Amino acid sequence: MVRFLAVKIHYDHRGLPAHNKYSRPASANEYDEYNAPVIRGGEGFHECMNFMLREDEDVKLYLPPTAIPGSDKAGDEFVIFWFTYKADREKSAQIVGVHGGAVFVTSPIQDVIRKDVAHLSGRYKWVYQATAPEELATLLVPSIPYDSAKGRHMPVLENWGNGRRYLDKRHAANILSDALRGARQRLEHANVAERVVVEREIDVILRLADRYAMTLKTDQRTERQKKAGAGKFSLPDKELGELGEKVVYEREVAYAKSIGVSPSRVDWTSKQAPQSPFDIKTIRKVGGKVRDHFLEVKSSRVNELGGNTFLSIYQLQTIEEYGEAGEFVFVRFDGIKAVSVDFLTVEQMKKKFSLAPIKFRLTPKTD
Repeated sequence: MVRFLAVKIHYDHRGLPAHNKYSRPASANEYDEYNAPVIRGGEGFHECMNFMLREDEDVKLYLPPTAIPGSDKAGDEFVIFWFTYKADREKSAQIVGVHGGAVFVTSPIQDVIRKDVAHLSGRYKWVYQATAPEELATLLVPSIPYDSAKGRHMPVLENWGNGRRYLDKRHAANILSDALRGARQRLEHANVAERVVVEREIDVILRLADRYAMTLKTDQRTERQKKAGAGKFSLPDKELGELGEKVVYEREVAYAKSIGVSPSRVDWTSKQAPQSPFDIKTIRKVGGKVRDHFLEVKSSRVNELGGNTFLSIYQLQTIEEYGEAGEFVFVRFDGIKAVSVDFLTVEQMKKKFSLAPIKFRLTPKTD
């Protein structure tokens, strides 16, 4: 079950750009400066570290003790929206970020010690209770003012008090709609560094809307098409990739059965070895003999115009080395329905697509 959760945290008051908030561990001085005037003797700066994003790595989340859901919801998926306090000295009553696809990895009474940040000597050890996929987490730049009496972003409350609050899907859609509108407007005046972050924010918002079947009060499809056509800062969709591999795997199993070969000859390799240079080892009957065949699967949406499909040099070289025993498979989706599955050799793939390098390996020169 998906639950939309509102959690209050203190605003990260350090002098960081808005798009860098909550992302950098505190120094000892920052920790002391924060706790004295804001927490007033309590421990709390670890709440400001929920947007430390690392590529292809889940985000570790800290939640205040009163915000931890009960054990009866341990298996649920959460979309967590982060609200600041009305009395916050710098950013009062704002919605500052969202983590989709969050799962709790601890019980209400058992925290997990964070090993991804350095502990400050003599201070509280930082912990986390949940994780969320990096591609579903983003700060909201600019943040969104909320009024608990109006009911747009949360149920009408006379007093929030302490603890978590659950939102309806319409509240979540309103937050994302307002965030998307604000991010688009921000782009008009963003500097180079901020633009990179806000472009990514827009992509995450649209991904969240797709994942949770939300209709935003903006033309989200047009926005996604523009971004895909531009080919900049668009993130690959991990879940779509896995769905594409599943489609191809099931087709290959059916093929093996149709020629009287055990389905065990079909191996969904990337499920056990994500870094494998191919996704599926299957078979082909050639000249009356059955031989191994290797497939690398690439998935995309029908409304993407290009620029969101990524291929590593390792994958290209591997399929190339297999020759006739290697192919690329391009699966296109409309929603979660596969509408086309195309098998291409390396030569066919190169004729159909231009390969644009996005990363280079730096090797020291020798005189």
